[in-house]
Amino acid sequence: MFAFIQNGVVHQLFTTRPVVHRDIVIIECPSDTQEGWIYQDGAFSAPAAIAPSKAALKAHVSAKWSFVINDGTVTVGGFTSQTDGVSANLLYGAIVYAQNDPSAVILWDGVTPITKAQLIELGIGVAGYVQATFNVAGDLKAQIDSEAVTTFAQIDSAAWPASS
Repeated sequence: MFAFIQNGVVHQLFTTRPVVHRDIVIIECPSDTQEGWIYQDGAFSAPAAIAPSKAALKAHVSAKWSFVINDGTVTVGGFTSQTDGVSANLLYGAIVYAQNDPSAVILWDGVTPITKAQLIELGIGVAGYVQATFNVAGDLKAQIDSEAVTTFAQIDSAAWPASS
């Protein structure tokens, strides 16, 4: 394999040595060489990975937070609620309704009766899950600022709350 080198960077690869102008540098290279690799001091190497910026890392934290919130579920006492904003607001609305109308009959998912106490416990579970996601996101952003977190993988593998 042969590489066209310009300014110390592999720009094109060839399986056979091409016939080119004498000012163009073509060098024989290992078969695993890739375009974009560096040629320096007679050796080919992959370019150093560019670390993501703090802004990119924080944007990834926000995206991960949104995914965890919107994809979560909480089950308390046999009742399950999604943790996304719409579901949480509907749950909290049902709690307020039950608290203000003692004769109200609330049917969870339109079928199963749920008591005011059960609604409140489920609401506490959802709120705890949501708060846990805020805690993880806040901790990660602080760790990004202190440069303790420098990769997307660290963000993805953080202790995000799990659905129950």
